[in-house]
Amino acid sequence: YLVPAFDAAFTALFGALAYKYFIKDLKLVPIPLIIAFILSFFLKQGTGITIPVCAIISIVVAYLLLKREQKKLQ
Repeated sequence: YLVPAFDAAFTALFGALAYKYFIKDLKLVPIPLIIAFILSFFLKQGTGITIPVCAIISIVVAYLLLKREQKKLQ
């Protein structure tokens, strides 16, 4: 009876942890969301692949946005 709950645990944990960062800067949301949509619906990948890929993409996007903001301030 508990197996379905454990199947969604990884997704729920990522969502809860990522929410506080995404809500602070909504510019971080579109690219990982589009990639997650493509991986999930078109390529039929599960959350075991989609979430780590989107997490890495989110970190790269945040880094690039930070560098762009720092360049503007100079």
